[in-house]
Amino acid sequence: MKGVAVRNPSEIARLRLASRIVGEILSALEPIMVPGISTGKISLFCEKHLRRLSAQSASSLLGFPGTVCTSVNAVAVHGIPGDRILQAGDIVTVDLSLEIGGWFGDGAVTFGIGKVSPEVGRLLRVAKKATIAGITATRPGIDSLEIGRAVERYVDAMGMSVIADCLGHGIGRSLHEPPVIPFCSYKGKGFRLEEGMVFTIEPVVTLAASGLVEAGDGWSKLTSTGLPAAQWEHTVLVTQSGCEVLTVG
Repeated sequence: MKGVAVRNPSEIARLRLASRIVGEILSALEPIMVPGISTGKISLFCEKHLRRLSAQSASSLLGFPGTVCTSVNAVAVHGIPGDRILQAGDIVTVDLSLEIGGWFGDGAVTFGIGKVSPEVGRLLRVAKKATIAGITATRPGIDSLEIGRAVERYVDAMGMSVIADCLGHGIGRSLHEPPVIPFCSYKGKGFRLEEGMVFTIEPVVTLAASGLVEAGDGWSKLTSTGLPAAQWEHTVLVTQSGCEVLTVG
């Protein structure tokens, strides 16, 4: 597809480094995601690790008021970190994007805080497996739309829904590059995957069909139903026989 970069080994090495740091920081968050932590402290934790690794928050570079997005419960994407104290039963998606040496990495995890309800626990499991379904479908030679179809088939079978407006994207010297990767039925054209392409797989899953509404802070977007949303995001590289997940912790 015109405009979709096919990366050479040197570029892949740089993307692998940026993505690995994302995965390491998200994994390091697990022990502190307990009742009583504030979303602001989550952001500061990530900022400290970015400085230690000589990386920068890509969100901050784009003008976002925080090091990471912290989207709580019905906030689907782009939640702003601050004074909010997380309680047992909450869920929070931490979306971390960074730049190091002129190259970008991007990933997200939804954490359950303390004991969550059975319904929310199932949402977390389905959202994680939805991303895995997209990763499993990714290989050279397929139409890119097959990724979203695999995600949607799985989520529909689980009785849940993917938010249509939340899309994957290419990544490289910018955080958002071609292509666009949808995760549900899509009327546009796809493209043939080639070895060396790098993009994100990041469906946002909710309990029932939902759109997005503005929260009023200029960034956060809520589910239109008010139901919680969950997301796992990985940056992947198309390889000769399948794909490699680059955002590993």
